[in-house]
Amino acid sequence: NFVLKMETNLTQTIEYPIPVYSGDVDVTIDGKPLNVLNFELLGYNQTRVKIVRLYNKNPVDVGLLYYFTNVPFCDGYYNNLWREQLQKMIPHKKEDSIQHQLVELHPKDFIEINVSITTPSVAHNVSGFFVIETNYDFVQLPLTFRTLEGGLLTPHIDYDRVFPGMTSIFTLKITNTFNETFPIEDISLVPNSMFNLIKKTDKSILLKPLSSSEVGKIEFHPEKDSQYSYLMTDDVKKQKEFFKGNRLNFDQVDYELKLFKHLKGKWNNLHKNGKHKIDYQWCS
Repeated sequence: NFVLKMETNLTQTIEYPIPVYSGDVDVTIDGKPLNVLNFELLGYNQTRVKIVRLYNKNPVDVGLLYYFTNVPFCDGYYNNLWREQLQKMIPHKKEDSIQHQLVELHPKDFIEINVSITTPSVAHNVSGFFVIETNYDFVQLPLTFRTLEGGLLTPHIDYDRVFPGMTSIFTLKITNTFNETFPIEDISLVPNSMFNLIKKTDKSILLKPLSSSEVGKIEFHPEKDSQYSYLMTDDVKKQKEFFKGNRLNFDQVDYELKLFKHLKGKWNNLHKNGKHKIDYQWCS
């Protein structure tokens, strides 16, 4: 920004701020400051979505006029619109999103555009552009992806029968049926207190072609479920409510509670005296 100063022989110096802006919007793709829509390698008839966010950093409104792409397997639609003044996210239905629909972005507003690819049933190397026009500029994002016959297969996750206090571990392996190495940038779980993901590495993993690769382990802690947490408290009323949910007879409820408290007391004593673990050393 610039400041215009005016001085006269009758008044003090008067300053007039002159804002300067380009009208450009900041672009992120899947939360990262990227400028290329790279969908990488996909199998036949697969769909993958990337989220393009446009943020208005200017002190004036910016109008999104339309968007288009020259890639036949690509589609886009407005998703969420953040209004800074309202401090509110306004969802946008896919069926209401029109390519030539005018959307005004006020200062510090942002909008998300879902860009999706549905691949054909043929090997392809595809490149093109996804273009967004505002009343100030063109945002042109190179778009690219490859298709091959194959895919990634994940097993059905099945744990052994467990009880509160017992941890079960599942080794997660992914099978790459492509004829070439496939990179995985990251693995994550939908947040759930009962499950814990232990990644094999924090770096990207290269899956060898036509083989299975271990990518990590998933721990299952049943006691972290809210219903099991009642067992870990001294609230007898909540404990009995838990057992009622299991449709046990009243005598069985009291027996289970007494047995649990007895075993828990033994464990607490072992832990207090440091007898809950052992030391060992390797012998050769």
